[in-house]
Amino acid sequence: MLTNWKITSFASAFALAVVGATAASAAPDHDDPTGLVIFPKIVVNSASSVDTRLHLSNTSSAPQMVHCFYVNANSHCTNNGAVCDSFADCEDGGIFGACVPGWIETNFDIFFTSRQPIGWVASEGLAADDLPCRATFLNPNPCVGQGSNNGTRIPPISEDPFIGELKCIQADSLTRLPVACTGSTCPNDFTGHAAITSSTTTDVATYKAVGLESVLNNADETLVIGGGTGEAEYEPCADILVMDFVYDGAVDPISGIYEASSELTLVPCTQDLRGQTTPPVTAQFLVYNEFEQRLSTSRRVECLLDTPISRIDTSQPPRSIFSVELGGTITGQARIRGVGGGLAGVGLLSLATDFEDPSTRVGWASYSLDTVAETEEDSPDTIFLP
Repeated sequence: MLTNWKITSFASAFALAVVGATAASAAPDHDDPTGLVIFPKIVVNSASSVDTRLHLSNTSSAPQMVHCFYVNANSHCTNNGAVCDSFADCEDGGIFGACVPGWIETNFDIFFTSRQPIGWVASEGLAADDLPCRATFLNPNPCVGQGSNNGTRIPPISEDPFIGELKCIQADSLTRLPVACTGSTCPNDFTGHAAITSSTTTDVATYKAVGLESVLNNADETLVIGGGTGEAEYEPCADILVMDFVYDGAVDPISGIYEASSELTLVPCTQDLRGQTTPPVTAQFLVYNEFEQRLSTSRRVECLLDTPISRIDTSQPPRSIFSVELGGTITGQARIRGVGGGLAGVGLLSLATDFEDPSTRVGWASYSLDTVAETEEDSPDTIFLP
C-alpha cells in the first residue's frame, strides 16, 4: 500500500510538471487567519467507513466565537425520501422516483478560549461538556483569564450518507452576527483544515479551508463578499480557480500499477442561508494538457458539485476531456471560472486498481485549489444570514 507521503509526493510532483507557471496566490486565503472560513467538502458514509475530521483554531490572544452553518447538499428521492445520486437509486417496488437536489442548513455556535484549537468528527459533533474550559457552579473559572467554552454545541451531521459544506463566521457572542470593524481594524482570527478519513486506506485526505478576510464589516445579516470600494465586507472569491490534476485512468509511474482518479468539489460563494436557497452558477472549464492543447466544457453548480472529474462532461469516463485516453498526457491543468457568481473548491486525488471503482482505492490526498485574480468589483457575492 502506498504511504500518505508517497501519494502526496505523487500529487505534488505532477502538479509542478503541469503546463504553465504555478498560479499566483490571491484572495481567497488558505494560510492567514480570516473572519470567514469555508470547508467546501464534508463527507460522511458509514457504509464505506468514510468520515471527516474538522479543525478550527482561534489565533487571537482573546476569547472569540464563531457562528457556523452546515449545508446538507444531499439529493433525495421523491417517492421514498432516500438519499440518492441519480434516479436509479430511487427504485421502490418497481417504481422509480426522481432524484431531486436539496439544500438544508443547520447553524450552531463555537466559543473559543485564547488561542484555542477545537477539532471534531462530523458524524459525532461536539458539546461544551467535551471541552476543557466549561464553567460550572462549583468551578466558574476553569481557565482563568482565557475565556470559556460554554455555549458550544456542534451537532452531528443530519444524514448518513452525507455530502455538504461548512461555513464559519467570526461573530459577536451576543448578536451572533459578524463582528464590526473598528476603523480599519477588522477581526480576522480563524484558520481551519479538514481531514477526510476512511478505514479502507491508511491515508488521510487533508485540505486547508478557504478563508476570506473581513475588510469593512457593518455587522448586519447581509455579508457582501467582494465589490467596489466601501461596499465589500469580505475579500472577494476567486475569479479563476486552478486545479492541477492527473488525468483519470493514468497509471501511477511510482508504482506502475495503480490508476489515478480525481474528484472536484465546488460550492457557490453566494448563498441565502435565511431562505435556504442558492442561485446556480455555471462553472466554465479550460483544460490544458502538457503540450498546451486546450479543450473546454461547462457544468452547472446548484448548491454543491461533487464529482469525479471524468464525469464533469460525460457519463462515460473514457470519453471525458479529463480522461488520459483523450488528454494524451499524464497531467493537466483546469482553469475554472464561475459565471453568475464566485466559486470555492477543493480537489482530491486517489490511486486505485481500477480508477472507476472507488472500492479498489489504495490511497488518496486532498488539496486546496490555487486562485488567479479576484471577482470583478461590479459582481459581488452575497451571503444572507438567518
